[in-house]
Amino acid sequence: MITRSGGAVLVVAVLAVAAGLVLGYPELVGLGAGVAVPVLVAVMGARSSGGLVVARLVSPGRVAVGEAATSLLVVRNEGPRRTRRLHAGETVGVQMVAVDVPALGPGETAPPVSMSLPTGRRGVHTVGPLRFGRPDPFGFAAGTQRDTATAVLTVYPRVHALRPLGAGAARDLDGPTSELSREGGIAFHGLRRYVPGDDVRLIHWRAVARSGTGELVVRQHMETVRPQVVVLVDTNPSSYRGDGFEVAMEAAASIVHSSVESMHPIRLITSDHTTRSWATGEGGDGSLFDQLAGLEPGDTVSLAEAVGSIGVHEPGWTLVIITGSVPDQELAVAGEFGSRFGQVLAVRADPTARTSEVRHVGSLTVLTATGGEQFAQVWNEQLA
Repeated sequence: MITRSGGAVLVVAVLAVAAGLVLGYPELVGLGAGVAVPVLVAVMGARSSGGLVVARLVSPGRVAVGEAATSLLVVRNEGPRRTRRLHAGETVGVQMVAVDVPALGPGETAPPVSMSLPTGRRGVHTVGPLRFGRPDPFGFAAGTQRDTATAVLTVYPRVHALRPLGAGAARDLDGPTSELSREGGIAFHGLRRYVPGDDVRLIHWRAVARSGTGELVVRQHMETVRPQVVVLVDTNPSSYRGDGFEVAMEAAASIVHSSVESMHPIRLITSDHTTRSWATGEGGDGSLFDQLAGLEPGDTVSLAEAVGSIGVHEPGWTLVIITGSVPDQELAVAGEFGSRFGQVLAVRADPTARTSEVRHVGSLTVLTATGGEQFAQVWNEQLA
């Protein structure tokens, strides 16, 4: 790409050539041509790719907001000519991080460059491509080249330590009907193969004798009390002020982490139902964190409609509504729709609120939080 100074020189050269031709001065034509040649050579040199190949490793690929992440870059010259030292920029989402690439001969590889990636904002960020700047020594042209390799950096919301929900547990009098419950209760669930570490007192000797193979099996007992949580995230942009949606994401991530750590099944639903994910302590919270990392406000569904359309009718479940600075009237209506659940809590993420507090709107318990840490504080005080 020609620079402003290069363009000016090229214009002068063209005018000189034109004047020489019109006035019949071959010397003027030669002078104009001689001035134009360096500019044209600079433009062609700036457009040259140089055959640079980039390899990239992002580690770790998933971090919380503010945690460290690095990109390890290796640049190799696969072209037939030696490249000059280049000033490059690593693209991270919408940001650019400066990188210096040394001069490389044909077949040479630059020393690996480790660079810190910005993780101050939640999201699923594309790392790359690397853009190489090719400045001309005379400033007549400046070209750019970019590689095609990219990687992904997932930045999920910051997680705060929470007390797990204990109320609203569903009790199965006849024992659990799935593998979502934890072992260790008193309700008989079935038989499974013995694994080292199992209590030998649980070996079912009659079943071993009937099998005829001698393979050991043990009785499997499961807990009959299963706290289960549904987290509804309001994604209506009109519900939030300032960074309220980011506060809501921290609240949702913290509840998900607390429930999974306590081996409590949890379901994550957005108000427009475009996101419906399920997790237990067995599989971890990674998939839900990935959902929260890329979640953005966008629908216009009212909070009452969103709660009313949840396809769950379990009086033993706990519903947590995460929203922004919505009016009390709308919260009260949403709370009425939540009467199908054993317990309903609402989290109001509002950075503009005067204080973080717990209060009641009708039959609904509402936790107002001005930030992620403040949310954790009022949540733990409520569940103490």
